[in-house]
Amino acid sequence: MQILYLKCVFIFYNYARFLISKIFQFFHDFNMLLKKHEAAAVVERMQTVLGLALGDRLGAKRKDMMPVLEADKVTASARRKKHIRAVRTLQLLAKLVHQPRAMEAMFVPLEEEKPCTPCIAYSGTFVEQADNLFLCIEKQQLLRVIDAEQGIAAVMAAYYLFDINYATAAHGLCCVVEHLLFGVRVTKPRCATQRFISSYVAEFSSVQLQASAK
Repeated sequence: MQILYLKCVFIFYNYARFLISKIFQFFHDFNMLLKKHEAAAVVERMQTVLGLALGDRLGAKRKDMMPVLEADKVTASARRKKHIRAVRTLQLLAKLVHQPRAMEAMFVPLEEEKPCTPCIAYSGTFVEQADNLFLCIEKQQLLRVIDAEQGIAAVMAAYYLFDINYATAAHGLCCVVEHLLFGVRVTKPRCATQRFISSYVAEFSSVQLQASAK
């Protein structure tokens, strides 16, 4: 029985190492494609969004900003707070580009039908409470991700690496993430989204310069 237990532990350990190596290889390929470490820069740029919200400079309604501002007050572990903060930041950005349902196209419950476009499938009643998150492409579950922050990076990596057009329902949000959070300018945003991006691109460019200097 003990030998069987040790074999199971060994198999699980190797499987975990395999999954971790795959997702880091995925991000490595993404970074090589962009010739910069943009997946890691998402963290700092999420903080830039929070800073703009705190300074009341996003042009958002107070009721829309409050969930982001109160994310750190949630009683939860540090990792859960980080996940919730990322989810709420993305939700706020989606509202600001008039695509309030964009998150539904990018984060989908595991039991529901998946879109063909890249998305994160999760278990749980709400995405903030998600226990397991997986990157899905063409409705196929590929890789596990830690949280929404890593999830959005994985989704964007999939769009770039597989040359897939953004989901219509999330086009505006994806463009904001691409231009502001990743500092890349490949996809042409629609007029309203372009105006939003142009208003804040300088703020995010300064973060990019600081990150490059490190």
